[in-house]
Amino acid sequence: MTVLAAGVNTLALVVFAAVLTVTLVVTYWASKRTNTATEFWAAGRGISGVQNGFAVAGDYMSAASFLGFAGLIYFFGLDGFVGLVCALVAFLPALLLALFWPRFNTMGAICGVVGSLIVSLVLIILSPAVWPGPDAQGSPIPLENPALVTFPLGFLFCWLGTVLSSEGTTERSYHELHVRAETGLGAEGSG
Repeated sequence: MTVLAAGVNTLALVVFAAVLTVTLVVTYWASKRTNTATEFWAAGRGISGVQNGFAVAGDYMSAASFLGFAGLIYFFGLDGFVGLVCALVAFLPALLLALFWPRFNTMGAICGVVGSLIVSLVLIILSPAVWPGPDAQGSPIPLENPALVTFPLGFLFCWLGTVLSSEGTTERSYHELHVRAETGLGAEGSG
């Protein structure tokens, strides 16, 4: 391993440059195969709603998890991993219900994410890993992984928020958006 100056790792720089170059080449190649911004950014509206949902989830989980939580784990050790569990547990029930439940609405999503996040944080603070004391003795909650409780509660909060909200029914618009996402019908005037 060659070092340029004062601890610069040339292998890391070469790998970074190679990844950056490949990314730029693929982007340039993709831009030449498309004629409009819609074709480039939205695959010509040829991606279904479910595929787009999984892509957004993948973006969220890879970017937030890898960049943000890698830093947390580096600075706080395994306890930083708890932050990743919090974010995932709060977000995933709302994402899954938005994809597959026609009645699911905005209030349900807000209640699910906020409720899951609050319960997750409370369980983490009261867990043996964080609770003060020698070897976490006296912790009111013996759970090592609060996601076991918070994940099912996230679905419950989403359901309660949807059922108890005064928001109008979203079932018709859900089916309209599903058809639009699958076929592209009605999307012509929105570009």
